[in-house]
Amino acid sequence: MKKIYTIAGAAMALLAISCSKDLGNYDFNPKEVISIEGVANSYTVISGSEKITIDPTLSSTYGSSKFDCFWGIYESNVTGFNIQKLDTLSKTKTLDYFVTQKPSDWTLVFCAKNKETGFAQYKRIPLKVTTPSAGGWYVLKDDGSQSDIDLFKTPTSIMPASKQENIFSLYNGKKMEGKATFLNYIVDYKSFESGVLAATKTLFAGTDKDLSAVSIYSFKEIRNLGGMFYDKPSLMVPGFLMYPSPSNTDYFLLNNGQLHGLSAIVANTGLFGGRKLADAANTPYKLSKYSTTGPSSTAFFFDDLSSSFFSGTALANTLTPMVDIGPSQGKPQTAMSAKNNNKRLLFMDGSYAYFQDKTNANMKILSSLTLNASAFKMVNDTVKTTDKIFNATNFALLQPGDENMIYFANGNEVWSRNLTNKQEIRQFIVPADEVITFIKHRKFTGTGIDAPYSYNYVMIGTKIGGNYKVRMFKKSSGNLNTAPEFTLDGTGSVGDVYFLR
Repeated sequence: MKKIYTIAGAAMALLAISCSKDLGNYDFNPKEVISIEGVANSYTVISGSEKITIDPTLSSTYGSSKFDCFWGIYESNVTGFNIQKLDTLSKTKTLDYFVTQKPSDWTLVFCAKNKETGFAQYKRIPLKVTTPSAGGWYVLKDDGSQSDIDLFKTPTSIMPASKQENIFSLYNGKKMEGKATFLNYIVDYKSFESGVLAATKTLFAGTDKDLSAVSIYSFKEIRNLGGMFYDKPSLMVPGFLMYPSPSNTDYFLLNNGQLHGLSAIVANTGLFGGRKLADAANTPYKLSKYSTTGPSSTAFFFDDLSSSFFSGTALANTLTPMVDIGPSQGKPQTAMSAKNNNKRLLFMDGSYAYFQDKTNANMKILSSLTLNASAFKMVNDTVKTTDKIFNATNFALLQPGDENMIYFANGNEVWSRNLTNKQEIRQFIVPADEVITFIKHRKFTGTGIDAPYSYNYVMIGTKIGGNYKVRMFKKSSGNLNTAPEFTLDGTGSVGDVYFLR
């Protein structure tokens, strides 16, 4: 294919000119309008196995039906000097092209030039080039010592239609060491996966021994945990990878209880900086695997050594200790101090935390958090030893916008607790031969072409022998429906489930 190099700032002007071999000047008469119909808003194809066929209908307000046409393509996510390669696909009105581009985000460019007036109209169309591994329900699972990923494909709606087992090892020739713990996703993680520094849609799969950054399109491992740092730590014990919100440019990686940051606001190559200090004196700390985000997209963490809350930013060298709300702010004293409160964190998500006293193991407290970096407040709900949540495992707080409830496992039963009135209700009984390994609430509201992929599920993962089940429950007024909408089945034990469109 002929390659045309364009600078982003002048790209569209050159694209219009590219409609013809003649690179002279044209009369771009603003009164003429060329309509381009019969082209979808976006396309998705599998590289090396699918064609893309587009036959647009053209018309002009000048009444001419004679057009010179051009189809081109360039990779959308290339960064650096922001130079793009526009490859010529066709100089005909109809595009009938067998896609061989590497998995990535691309942009199709169509240009139609009126032969009589010289007026040219172009149209850009997003094209997602994928592998058979891209899109659907990803299930991170393990066999007790090694982890892999199953993919349940969803070609037309949120309902799975087929399954691909062990796709991580299929595409990478190895499994991940350790037991499955979490999945997360970053849409613009920087890597050289495409050969140049680019924003890469990346799925992060964490185990208790490693963390893998995987390109969502090729499903090739970009980096493992050891390759994610400028200076590789001596111990590889991943805790979490989190970012406070899509509007926040900070990313955080916890390893061996030590926090590392990466800021997307500055030029970066996807590598995290050195461990952050607790203070100027380098006081030892060991952060919990649980973190949360405040209303202002501030990240909050809990130190298990000092039983203290901290906030942090990616660029700062030290953590920021929380300041309690109290008389100095002209407000009632917080129920429990954010510093040295002698508690162990059992769970934290959203604006709630669940603690156990380090001295008295029979004292457990559910705390509502006012997440403010300059005035931190907790309102405590002391849990009774007879409450079902007292011996709970596998917590799942409902996400913002849903009911003020937390779900949890107690033995082979799933319960809910209303965080407003403390009412506990049994929601589901797992068969006696199954063990609950995972509970999580995830939701997504799609619009337009994504509308069929909207969902709101409480996911309950169990293990039976060497196999797993993930039951996907809808709910009404906080109560689970009698039966799951569908169930994901496979081999191993579930650590997390994540959906990507």
